[in-house]
Amino acid sequence: MNTWATSMTKEIQMKNKILFIITIFLLVFSMRSAKAENGYEHITNVDVKLGISAQNLNELKLSSDDGFEIRDMFSNLSLFQSFEKNIVLKLNGQNYDIHDAQGNYLSSMATNKTMKILSPGANPIKINNKRYRGYLTFAYIDNQLSIINNLGLEEYLYGVVPREMPSTFSYEALKAQAVAARSYAVTSVTRNKDKSFDLYDTVSSQVYGGFDAERDNVRKAVDETRGQILLSDGKVVNATYSSSNGGYTADANDVWGTKFKYLISKEDKYSINEPNYNWNFEISANDLINGLKKQGINIKSINQIYIKENNISNRVKTVAIKDGAKEVLVDNNKFKNAIGANKFKSSMYTLEIKGASNAVVAPEDNEEEDVTVVFEDGVAIFISNVTNKKASPSPSINTEAKIKISGHGWGHGVGLSQWGANNMAKAGLKYDEILKFYYDGAEISNGN
Repeated sequence: MNTWATSMTKEIQMKNKILFIITIFLLVFSMRSAKAENGYEHITNVDVKLGISAQNLNELKLSSDDGFEIRDMFSNLSLFQSFEKNIVLKLNGQNYDIHDAQGNYLSSMATNKTMKILSPGANPIKINNKRYRGYLTFAYIDNQLSIINNLGLEEYLYGVVPREMPSTFSYEALKAQAVAARSYAVTSVTRNKDKSFDLYDTVSSQVYGGFDAERDNVRKAVDETRGQILLSDGKVVNATYSSSNGGYTADANDVWGTKFKYLISKEDKYSINEPNYNWNFEISANDLINGLKKQGINIKSINQIYIKENNISNRVKTVAIKDGAKEVLVDNNKFKNAIGANKFKSSMYTLEIKGASNAVVAPEDNEEEDVTVVFEDGVAIFISNVTNKKASPSPSINTEAKIKISGHGWGHGVGLSQWGANNMAKAGLKYDEILKFYYDGAEISNGN
């Protein structure tokens, strides 16, 4: 074959490959868009991207009591069948070689195809020691081989509720969690219709533990609320939830900058004095200075530190730091990142100075001072001769002093409080009453 012919052949192959990729994308897009746009009543299945996708996928161990079948996702053609209960997939270039448990070669499948692995029976499939209902899909997402668990919405909830809420909680609380988690999943399907999957199996969506996480009482709670979701003005509620709100639910607009009329701030007497209510830790002034520097906030000393402003639910909006005569205002998220956001269980906290010396007098109300405002994106604005109105500073501190941060609650505090729901259930409230408290004005669909 001459050079021109060889070049043309390669060009045709490349065009065919591009056409194949585009075709797959359009098929996935159309299938997922149809699922999301036919109304919430028609969302009966979900696609969950498993965390195993981020791990080393060079070798995968699969087990099923009914054997295996591998099909092309789009043509549905069977590519491989076996009654072997245990198989091993080993990455070999652009293929996965399939071996039995003894290492004998059985077949191969190309990694550039989207394939689904299923069990002919109703038993779950185990992959790397975790069992899942439904079937598994192998697909390339963002140039990375990913594994997606495709299963029924209700079966998905079997593995979510006990991972998000202790299965030992009161039964009505479990039912409330089931309805909230179902509603959240449905909104995720709609929100992610342009992606190759609906949900992650982590806190990025809802924690999903698969078949091994299931518990009998949780399955019963899910079954008794089958199909029920929260609605507001006929639309599915974005049913966020957290462990504990510290005694006051947070407004979604304060936390995420998005207003939902059913996610408002209100007092919650059922979410106080529970196991996750109180938390605290300490940090040295010197460590805080270094942490702020990494956030682009350069201060030479901390003469005073105090909460400058809280929102309506008593969560911190702004922290003030006096560096000499200058007051630096730091956004709550920026402040938490400077210390380590994972140390904060919530944004409902206070500051206390321990081991401080050389106390100084705080600026009085109406006293003029210089202020530097540092926003979350790192932009700093210096303003001179600002009249102080709200400062309630702590004593002056040195770099060896400790700053004690004490807080209440666990999580963002928006929507259902899981510990609050449990205490409500213990007090005799039913799951619908619990949900209507946390999702103000929302109604519960009849289900199916």
